[in-house]
Amino acid sequence: MSFIKPDHPLRVLLIAIFGRSLMLIWQLSMHGLGEHGELYALSADSLDYIAPIESLLGGRGYTPDFRMPGYGIVYLVLRLMLDSTAALNGLVVAQVLAGASSALLAAYILLRSTGSVKAFRWGFWMMLISSFVACYDRFILTETFAAFALLFSVHAWLMASAQIHRTKYLLQCGLGLAWLVFLKPVFVVLFGVFAVAVVFNAGLGTMRQRVLAFVWLLLPFLLADAAWVCRNQIANGRFQPLVPAIAPNLKADVHYPLIELMRASGASYVWWNEGSEIRWFLGRGADSEGPCPLPRFAITKSCPIDSLQRIADLVRQRERSGAAFPDPELLTSISNACDHCIAAIKLERPWHYHVVARLENRPLAPRTQERNHHGARLACIGPAREGTEARLFRTVHRFRPRRDDPLPIGSEALAQALV
Repeated sequence: MSFIKPDHPLRVLLIAIFGRSLMLIWQLSMHGLGEHGELYALSADSLDYIAPIESLLGGRGYTPDFRMPGYGIVYLVLRLMLDSTAALNGLVVAQVLAGASSALLAAYILLRSTGSVKAFRWGFWMMLISSFVACYDRFILTETFAAFALLFSVHAWLMASAQIHRTKYLLQCGLGLAWLVFLKPVFVVLFGVFAVAVVFNAGLGTMRQRVLAFVWLLLPFLLADAAWVCRNQIANGRFQPLVPAIAPNLKADVHYPLIELMRASGASYVWWNEGSEIRWFLGRGADSEGPCPLPRFAITKSCPIDSLQRIADLVRQRERSGAAFPDPELLTSISNACDHCIAAIKLERPWHYHVVARLENRPLAPRTQERNHHGARLACIGPAREGTEARLFRTVHRFRPRRDDPLPIGSEALAQALV
């Protein structure tokens, strides 16, 4: 690995681009191209990022708007020059370049943190071959860009801490964090982490100089988010600095009261993940080896197992109906029953309701991230045909999707969805 040297960044970047391209080719060899030769693949969330931009270009404004435009802005730049299919293919190319750059940034972060060239090389190779990130390069999702933005910010912070063009790198760090938040709003908590890092970094000078450093770091996000807040106030008549806690389509269906009940009990509300407690109400098994777990902290004296079973029966009635919208009376019955159980948890288990459940369901909690990673692995390969968790983990973790797995929807479905 002697040819991987810190003083030859262009050479290292070209190697990373070649390696990431090979991984993309591997994916294509397993899945094949799209219906009309498309490089990209779509997941269930992809249209949430693309449709607002197509709506904007069609003169209907940025709608639906429950996703921040961090991903859409890249698509918009490409879309202004290309048709939709070419722009989506362009996103794949951009994500391959971003993934390659991430490997380079990871290497330099370890070099500046440890001073070790060996760490530089190991960091480069580990980030380059990590299928957990690379498998997203083909998908119209935020993961690849988010990894790049985070590493870009950390590298800029290390450069600023080393007294190298401090203001320039603080602005770069803030710019990367701002883009990261607009890609994945949950990462807004990182500004708190960086605030602590600034306060305790004596190398940034006096306390006044440290406060000024944090202002420089925060400035890009403040400007971008101020524009987003103004847009939301004008378009929707409400103050919304990030995104709604619950997507509008969920609030109008039975998932919303169930999510609130799961939050109150500290259970998992990520219904697309196998083993999530909310699936007990939906009548879906965790896997082929057994049923979903019962949300035991939702059981109280005032809300016994029979009450939860009644909610589950109503929810499954809604699921079997197949209607686009739930029956209003049915939705009201489910909402009232969930509200009753939430009130019971709050009254009988106040410590669990106010403290434990909040900690269990905080956005970056390890338990929450573990659940979301399972769904993320599934999104990498599209609908899998193997039923057990073990097979799914083996398939994705080893980056060996089955050749006969169906691809996510292609350009024709996309065109129909955006009409």
